Amino acid sequence: MIKIVFFDIDGTLVNDSAKVLPSTRMAIDLLKNKGIICAIATGRGPYRLDRQVDGMEMDVYVTYNGQFTYTANQKEILREEPLAPETVETIIRIAKDQQYSLLLGEAKQLRGSRFMLFAQKPYAKRLKRYLPKSDAVLQKMQQLKSWIKSRCRGKNRVKWKKRPVYQIIMMLSKAEQVAMEKDLPPCKITRSNPYSADIISEEGSKMKGIEAVLDYYSLQVEEAAAFGDSWNDSEMLNGVGIGVAMGNAAEEIKKQADIITTSHNEDGIARGLYLAGILNEDEWKVVQQYRK
Repeated sequence: MIKIVFFDIDGTLVNDSAKVLPSTRMAIDLLKNKGIICAIATGRGPYRLDRQVDGMEMDVYVTYNGQFTYTANQKEILREEPLAPETVETIIRIAKDQQYSLLLGEAKQLRGSRFMLFAQKPYAKRLKRYLPKSDAVLQKMQQLKSWIKSRCRGKNRVKWKKRPVYQIIMMLSKAEQVAMEKDLPPCKITRSNPYSADIISEEGSKMKGIEAVLDYYSLQVEEAAAFGDSWNDSEMLNGVGIGVAMGNAAEEIKKQADIITTSHNEDGIARGLYLAGILNEDEWKVVQQYRK
């Protein structure tokens, strides 16, 4: 029996307008009413996370790809695994030398590139729905990135306050990632989109954060389900009892899942919970009244 469900945010819990669908809210309310723990598992950090989840209240939060995990309102920190200080310093130096924009993910804030800070905001995510989904978009993004780098040359300085950094987000294409990996100290690079990379400690992953949550609640991995759509969700979809891939997920991610639901714009959370048997027939009938 599933006793806890983990939800990725972008492309999963929220739609292309950065909103939680009515069917999703009702489905999660039904889960809570029968004692199922509801959790976030995201590459995003704690800073203003309530805005990123459109005001949804959850029981526990796995953030920074598992590197900073806590119960509601950070009452209890369940796992924190910052990058080694020397690793942070090296990555900042590489970013400065190569003119890569980056953000430092701390417990209470993100620090770094103004452009990337803007891209983290919910209203910036809404702009994505107006972009055509083609290789031409990636080319335009690369042109924009080159322009930003030229404008920022000599100014790409990140003021690190020596506070713990749980994740570094770098504006980096896959090709650039391959080229620079040889210069990086031991760490792990994961992604939730083609435009930027998340750099965390070598052994980190969302699944590590999930394991800390399961230990806290004295649950078995078979009692957990997870919903996701992107590359940084792969390990958790493989690792939990039931992994559900959204209909908008990349094909290689769908292959990691036990169930494929509809997209994040088409009531995919509610339908996935029903397909997984976490919502019963009567509950599904209730949710259908709230479907888009």
